[in-house]
Amino acid sequence: MSEEMNSLFRAGTVSVVFQALAIVAVLLYNHLVFMDYLHVLSAAMWVGGNVFMGIIFYRLIRTLPQGDQVDISRRLLPLTLFFLPSISVTTIITGVDLLSRLAAFVPLGIRLAVYSLAGVLLIISLLGLLPNSLYIYRGFNKSTYDAGFIMRKSLSNFRLCLIQSIIQVMMIGVMAYIVVVLIP
Repeated sequence: MSEEMNSLFRAGTVSVVFQALAIVAVLLYNHLVFMDYLHVLSAAMWVGGNVFMGIIFYRLIRTLPQGDQVDISRRLLPLTLFFLPSISVTTIITGVDLLSRLAAFVPLGIRLAVYSLAGVLLIISLLGLLPNSLYIYRGFNKSTYDAGFIMRKSLSNFRLCLIQSIIQVMMIGVMAYIVVVLIP
């Protein structure tokens, strides 16, 4: 494994560990404000990352020469391999905790819709984005890599981020309805 890939791996690992520690801390402290803060902060980073990757970057990267595309994909690995999947878990764990605290105020149908959307988002992250990123990572660790394969997997990740950002906008709408209309 190259030093560059080791460095990217270390940076990604730090982001996962930091998020895991934050989840453990807010769950142990069991304070609604801290839980809400972590949820909103992680959701904002997750949505921002998906909008950036799915809308802005997807269009941009297709206009670049393949060598530049591959170089950018390598540099985005900490984001797609570590940060986005782990931030999805952070957001969903804190969101489920918050919704469970508000269950008395939220009709079952709306709770089921939120859990369903969260489940779809988690599946996309853990069964789509993460495996594609692992394939990209393994591809870069070979003595010679297949640029076409790496770019197909990278573009697939960008499309998955676009899909997630659309679902996240729906989720934000449902959550806004809960906070503004259902909870006085």
